[in-house]
Amino acid sequence: MKKTKTTEITFETDELFIIKRRDESTHIRCEACGALVQMVSMAEAASITDVDELVIHEQVKARLLHSTVTPEGQVHICLNSLLT
Repeated sequence: MKKTKTTEITFETDELFIIKRRDESTHIRCEACGALVQMVSMAEAASITDVDELVIHEQVKARLLHSTVTPEGQVHICLNSLLT
């Protein structure tokens, strides 16, 4: 009988997101966590987390993500709550 040699390889990865904007006014106080945070649009939140915007919307509805609504009616997501 022939012996088989098995090798196990484990990879550990980290992710780092850098979001650059020209508009510096995106840092506002999040009402939910009280921190001065960067707010991102629903589309940006979906892109960062690699999920559909509908998933982000459902998480906002379930209060799993901190959000605010602009005077124009756009929903912005607290980046701190998105990345934790």
